[in-house]
Amino acid sequence: QTVLEALSTLLEWTGLFVLFLAANLVLGLLFILAIRGFTPRFVSVYELESHFLLVLSGVQACVFLLCWNRT
Repeated sequence: QTVLEALSTLLEWTGLFVLFLAANLVLGLLFILAIRGFTPRFVSVYELESHFLLVLSGVQACVFLLCWNRT
């Protein structure tokens, strides 16, 4: 039974990670497009290609899951 609980938690974390990663990418893209639209500065969309974004999304998913399970 503990293996099933561990797999369930892993799948929950994976789903949250994907959701947070998608949200972070969309928000980043909107931010880059806003910078391009309101300033003369060109910012490449490739700026979103960063390992930091993966780590941030993983931490967000972990914190959300811990807070969700606490209640």
